[in-house]
Amino acid sequence: MLNFFRKSRFLHSRMTFWRSNAKSFKDAQDLCVGSWSEQESYPYSEYLLERYCGEMGKAYDFGCGVGRMMKHMLYRFEHVDGGELVPENIAYAKEYLEGNVEADRKNFRLFQLDGKSAFVGEAGTYDFIYSTIVIHHIAPFEVREQIYKDFLSMLKPGGAFCTQLVFGIDTGMYWFDNPYEKISPRNTVDVSIPDESHLKKIEEWLNSLGFKDIAFRIKPCPHHGAVPELKWLFIDGEKK
Repeated sequence: MLNFFRKSRFLHSRMTFWRSNAKSFKDAQDLCVGSWSEQESYPYSEYLLERYCGEMGKAYDFGCGVGRMMKHMLYRFEHVDGGELVPENIAYAKEYLEGNVEADRKNFRLFQLDGKSAFVGEAGTYDFIYSTIVIHHIAPFEVREQIYKDFLSMLKPGGAFCTQLVFGIDTGMYWFDNPYEKISPRNTVDVSIPDESHLKKIEEWLNSLGFKDIAFRIKPCPHHGAVPELKWLFIDGEKK
């Protein structure tokens, strides 16, 4: 019962915080996404798909926000779904994609998430699942584990995922921690992978869930003037 209330309090605080940052599309750009122009000029698509050799059929963007990456991926895949926690962002994403994607590429759906699961649609639906600038904001391991389990369920046999998160800074909260009470209301990094010594256990955990061919790729950070040690980490894997 205590764990239930901890989770409920955490989810309520996260929803309240992110909704407060999405009172307008401009707010969502500045406060939910942050550094919009830098994010737009960064080669996310190339990095996300760098190791992907599967079908370019159906993809899923977990934590799609206002649809920034969905716009790019709609020109790579035949269909892209987006899952998002904040209802305001879903409305912004629909308007943004309708206005910025050519008519013959508007093959998308948007789903509201509950903050404790990534599941949308049906099991065995997607060729590729990806996520950017999201996972490091989900501190409790129990929540992140459910998300990756959902990825596994939603992928077709042989389907793949790629998730991006920050690397190289130390918040004192690590991958397998469940710091429900330590979460700051600020838009900050809530789970950290300080160095490569943390990667082996994460790989073993992903293998235990049912993924294979795990790879970790460290790339530059898109933010100009960021601390030198801050990098972007891309984690790849395939469904066994």
